[in-house]
Amino acid sequence: MFISHISTGGISGVEKTAINYQQIRGYKGPNGHRAQPNTICYSVIHHPNYQQLKHFFFRQGKAVIEMMVSEEKFTLHTMGYLKNLYTFLAFLLMSFTVVIMFISYYVIQFVRNYWISFLENKFPDLEFVRNISVRSAVDTHRNMGIITLLVTVKGQCDPDMIKKRLLEDILEKRQNDGRYTYRHLRMSLTSKWGCYAWQNLLPFNIDNHLILSSSTYRGRPVTESNIQEYISEIVSKYLVPDLPPWQINVVSSSSMEKYYLLVRIHHMLLSHADLDLQDLLLLSQNKNEHSVGKLSSSADPFLCNNRRSHPFEELYKTPKSIPILYDQLCEAFSNNWNEFVSVYDPLENPSILKKSTLKTIFAITIIALLSGIKKIVQQGKINNSVFKKEFKSRQLTMSLAVWSMWNTFNPFSVTANVLRTLVDTVILLTIKLPLTVAAEIRSLCMIYDQEYSDPSYVKSVLNYWPFLKDAFKEALYCWKLAYNGPRIILEEFLSADNISRHHLQLISLCGRKVVSWSDPVPLDEIYKIQDVTGASTSEIFITAASASLRDLLIQYSLNIPDTVLTTARYFSQDELMKTTHRKRETTTGGGILCLALPIRNPFGLEYDPVTELRAVQQVILRARLRQPVLYLTSLWLLEYGLLTQILPSPVVRLLLNILSRRFPVTLSQVAPADANESYVKRYLWGQEIEDVMYWRPPQANICISLTFMVYGDYVRLGVMSDAMLSPNQSLITSTFAHHIRDLASAAGVTSFGNFSFPSDDSDRPETSHSSHNTTTSSSSLDLDFEEVEDYFPVRRSECFRGRQSTKGNRLMRTGKQLYLTVLRQNTLGLPKQLATLNIPLI
Repeated sequence: MFISHISTGGISGVEKTAINYQQIRGYKGPNGHRAQPNTICYSVIHHPNYQQLKHFFFRQGKAVIEMMVSEEKFTLHTMGYLKNLYTFLAFLLMSFTVVIMFISYYVIQFVRNYWISFLENKFPDLEFVRNISVRSAVDTHRNMGIITLLVTVKGQCDPDMIKKRLLEDILEKRQNDGRYTYRHLRMSLTSKWGCYAWQNLLPFNIDNHLILSSSTYRGRPVTESNIQEYISEIVSKYLVPDLPPWQINVVSSSSMEKYYLLVRIHHMLLSHADLDLQDLLLLSQNKNEHSVGKLSSSADPFLCNNRRSHPFEELYKTPKSIPILYDQLCEAFSNNWNEFVSVYDPLENPSILKKSTLKTIFAITIIALLSGIKKIVQQGKINNSVFKKEFKSRQLTMSLAVWSMWNTFNPFSVTANVLRTLVDTVILLTIKLPLTVAAEIRSLCMIYDQEYSDPSYVKSVLNYWPFLKDAFKEALYCWKLAYNGPRIILEEFLSADNISRHHLQLISLCGRKVVSWSDPVPLDEIYKIQDVTGASTSEIFITAASASLRDLLIQYSLNIPDTVLTTARYFSQDELMKTTHRKRETTTGGGILCLALPIRNPFGLEYDPVTELRAVQQVILRARLRQPVLYLTSLWLLEYGLLTQILPSPVVRLLLNILSRRFPVTLSQVAPADANESYVKRYLWGQEIEDVMYWRPPQANICISLTFMVYGDYVRLGVMSDAMLSPNQSLITSTFAHHIRDLASAAGVTSFGNFSFPSDDSDRPETSHSSHNTTTSSSSLDLDFEEVEDYFPVRRSECFRGRQSTKGNRLMRTGKQLYLTVLRQNTLGLPKQLATLNIPLI
């Protein structure tokens, strides 16, 4: 009953069976039913050592293809109908929810504005915060959102210089009206009846915020061996509640060659006070000096396309033609409107009132109404006197309306209009129409002549047609996302209930935070692993972090979960540490992806880094294919603050507490926007910044926050966790670099920094070259939605119909699975390898 097809890659003892469409179509099941085109595919091999072979091919980046032919077409059709019904009901439910949220938005805004106005009258000395962010909704006095940044600066520490620069360039800086530019840095943050408020603090003393920490820790000089314990102890202490919520600790090193700046700042200062980390530290860059990250010398264009350090962006096709078409339509409408106003507006053309008709009255009424609406929108309040002024300024009175009616319907005007219409019709049919048709035919013949510039309808249509066609495709794509999105979101969150509970979901949190960070890992060595495995840098980082999480969970329980649910986001380093004073127009962070990080080996075998890397690749690819709607929804609801605008704060807190209990780990990647660009050196008050570490605070029921910080030519893993996990949380950072080295050794990278790994070719002579040099297509990040959509067959019933792309990708769709097959020439010039991945349908 089973037909098997595998790519052996030099392994003997496995029977290779050719499969084509006709074989499957001609197969008959035990009941005599002929196989249907909508075939279900599974991973089955008829071999005594099935698990070992499956594990072997998985490590090679090649999955094994087997196909089990469906015996009953009725079952497939029934499941398809149920799925379509489920999708429709989910979309219908979401539509009703959107309507309710739209009403809720105005109700909540009205109640919130009224409540804050009441508080402002009751507490006139306080400046209340009107906008409520997500972090504000989950803030508690024990678990505040304190953003933490550790900057390592080369050179000797000069506390007086630091204090002088802070006072002159930041704290004492004033606007043109005499007010402080960053006045909230001088104000304490308090809470009154459920709302945040800024309170003036007099006198302000910078010594309460710029703290010169001791150069010794527990009787020993501060060195690389104890700096993490020292910094973690400072972070674990709460900020003084009666002072402005920010603090800079200056920690001198015993070597006197560098010092540390620990910046701790409340999220309210960064989100509601027009303040950035760059403004606080006055970061700058020297464009004449660069520290160039060494990229691999591989000439394989496929590997170059894979060089994306953050797969948490570009999950969806951004519309391009729709904005262009919208701008052109707005421009055309604006030109026509201006022409219409210049003819019929009495303010522009007073002569229009001398011979007015009903058409004139109608035009003047439209102009007056739209002008009044424009002024009401600018003023922000409804005032009927605005419309009266507009009508009066245009002399639109009842007498003018009566006179216009007479001009329109008197016998002389009616007769003249009829005669004029007849003459215009004769001229149109006998002269204008033939000339227009001849001009259009000539324009159609001269369509490819660049020098021909006479205006014509054909040319206008041809100019707009590409935008109309692409805009229609983009609108259809957006409609697919919106229609299938509710079902996918429900499936993603309902599947989270099936994950086994573990210690990170059950721990009781205290609110205090501790931090640690890993040893630096050279990016050049990460690129070596990337060249061998075909994985992206983010996939390599996450694989090592997953193994480190397993080391942490082993300390608490013998029952290690198969997966740990995490949320992942990308933050642009250029925006986070920007060196310009322009106002932020967009968010520095992207949307959220939900990842089920594999903790155990997916095949139940011994620990194998390459196998776990393949599992991580499939998890990320699945998230990229299924979660574009969740990504956009999280971006709108969380980063743009829509969640707190459509729901009351207590409901938001309850909702986030429930979700964060299911997703106890958050993962962030801070990296340059372009992974291949040169890394520009940054300077702090004229001194070069050697290293930067950034932590986002875990709040609600999130207990661990992981940050992959890419700076210069190195990457570090930073961990901020609840103090209840201390000191075991340091296992994550202390083993991160070790697991990277294990992955390099297993992948065949023979040198890694100062460490040398023996090749394992002697143990696996048949597989060493294949495993070390075959790129995997199963999760290559050059697969985006455009490719997936473009290679879908037109007819769903055609199982094995596909089109060959320029990169060698073939996409085939069946009744239940989506298959991506990639034929790729490996780096050693060996025969082409066949790689196939089973991906759930979008």
